[in-house]
Amino acid sequence: MDSIGRMARCPACQHVFTIASSSPSEVPASSTATETSSASSSALDAFSFSSEPPVGSSPGASGNAGGRDSYSSSSLGSESGPKKSESFNPYAPNASIHALDRPDTVEAQPVEIDAVVNASMELYGRRFGEMIAIGAIVFGGSIFLSFAQNIFGAILQAVDPLVGGILSMVLGLVGTFAGYYLSLGTINAILALARNDVSPIGKMIVSPIPVLKFIGGLFALSVVCSPILAIGFIPLAVVQGEEGLLFSMILTGIIGVALFLLFLTFLWSWPILLVDNHPGFIAPMRSSLKISMANKAMSVIIVLTILILPLLGCMFFCIGAIFTQPLKVTIACVAYLMITGQWSSIQNAGRNYVPYAGQQPSTTNFG
Repeated sequence: MDSIGRMARCPACQHVFTIASSSPSEVPASSTATETSSASSSALDAFSFSSEPPVGSSPGASGNAGGRDSYSSSSLGSESGPKKSESFNPYAPNASIHALDRPDTVEAQPVEIDAVVNASMELYGRRFGEMIAIGAIVFGGSIFLSFAQNIFGAILQAVDPLVGGILSMVLGLVGTFAGYYLSLGTINAILALARNDVSPIGKMIVSPIPVLKFIGGLFALSVVCSPILAIGFIPLAVVQGEEGLLFSMILTGIIGVALFLLFLTFLWSWPILLVDNHPGFIAPMRSSLKISMANKAMSVIIVLTILILPLLGCMFFCIGAIFTQPLKVTIACVAYLMITGQWSSIQNAGRNYVPYAGQQPSTTNFG
């Protein structure tokens, strides 16, 4: 009774109201209506990706004692947030998250390997047709680029060796750009599939900016690694003749492979961050390093996936690449979404999606 007349805040909707009486029957109708309206507004704001916790909540209420994930919702994916609906929405596969906050820094969280693998295989099987279509586009594009560079290069050099050589170099640069464009386009399309986009194949058309950043980053890394590779020439200076040359080639090859494996292990999510509009040039590399350091075992699994699946794809005259290429990218993209805290929000968006008129239900479960 001592609280009558004081101001209080509803723990569910955060609406401030005056305590009129301890009896529910004495609460004014206007106050009840206002609270109901505020609760509805709070429900509509459930997908706000603000990094600030709700007013009046304790710092640990989100289930993340060490601070909020930059990518996670204020309520979705938290253990103590609003209780998720247990009812399955059969229209969920057509839900989409088209706009996610992408801050300058990524808060990486550790994930379980089996959770990533299971979610990746479920996504691959659920959107199998679109996965194969993406793989076929990449396979066909790669074959075309390879034949175009070889055939046109040979024709140009046959007509005029000097001019043909210059044009062949230009054609090689264009082919390199097109190859990276296909790779980053594949990542963007798989991210769209993971976010339950209804037209993911169109996402293969990406802005050239991430491609140019990726090529520039590769060039910068090659410049940094050049002095390390130069160590391989030490045997050539110590041992003269063919033995020195052989030792130098072996040592340089070992150093190159080691640098390549380190690159894959710590920067596997770098192209994903570029495609996902992570700002800056150096910042995506730093964020990728943070992701890998927080998930060392997962990074090793992804490296093995990147190395082994293409070898399996070489079976049956390389036709298998149509199946293995999208699977490889799917595992990396799902791991990225889970580590950055986006996966649970995507699943909740699919569960609460409102179908359009005439949409047929699906049996896919977003649990």
